[in-house]
Amino acid sequence: MFHAKCSDPTSGTTFAVLNGFDPSKYKTCAGAAKGFHKSLKAYAKKAGYNTDYGPILRSPSEEVEYTGSKCWSVTWEEGPYEWGICTSFDVTGDWGYAEPYYSFDLHFASK
Repeated sequence: MFHAKCSDPTSGTTFAVLNGFDPSKYKTCAGAAKGFHKSLKAYAKKAGYNTDYGPILRSPSEEVEYTGSKCWSVTWEEGPYEWGICTSFDVTGDWGYAEPYYSFDLHFASK
């Protein structure tokens, strides 16, 4: 089971992201991004965030218009400080890996 721990340097708060997401279960970037988004949204709701506006899942055709990158992405601007950076180190599998574009999102890339 995937359980990234991140720390907010401004508040000193440690938070856990994506309890229940297992990147090794997926064969494609699309599957991993969709599974990640589902887990992140569940985490956000449980943590008391308003999930009406995020996290957001974008397909490659949507993301290319947003950042210029043609890949699957998950964006959550309202999330904990730099969640995308500390989480990205553990989001990898046979399908590829995830890397932050900004500190509040992840792009899913093939190997």
